[in-house]
Amino acid sequence: MSIEVDEQTKKQLENDLWGDRCHECDSWIRPKITCYHLKTEEAYVITCPECKFTIVVVDIEKKPTEVIPQM
Repeated sequence: MSIEVDEQTKKQLENDLWGDRCHECDSWIRPKITCYHLKTEEAYVITCPECKFTIVVVDIEKKPTEVIPQM
């Protein structure tokens, strides 16, 4: 099930990964960005509406590890 992507995250993904146009077909149309929440991660799917070129980014939640003091 997809969840809504906020505007700040959309802009950051576009700026960092997509740029001004599609890497495949050079379309200037903004990509469609969808987010899927999985068990411990979020997957962002960035798709060109013209040629369907897709970039998938997975953001994994890292749980803090317990630090054991050295003796």
